[in-house]
Amino acid sequence: MTSSSKLAELRARTDRQLAAYVQSRLELGRQLVRARAWTAAEAVSSEIARLLPVIYGLSDSERARLGESYVQLREMLETPCLKAS
Repeated sequence: MTSSSKLAELRARTDRQLAAYVQSRLELGRQLVRARAWTAAEAVSSEIARLLPVIYGLSDSERARLGESYVQLREMLETPCLKAS
């Protein structure tokens, strides 16, 4: 196995791990919003926003799914009726 193929394999594994981590952070963010832990939820959202652009090995559908989940989290954070209650 060449060093470039080893590097490609490592990058693919890292991308899969990052995608799984982002998915778990999205779920945590939703839980924090439901618990009205706004500051913590915003911090999780910011972390996700930094990580999404650096996950290169996703398929278009995987990227779209994570992106849609992130948009939903942002919408939950920006919904005034949630924060007011």
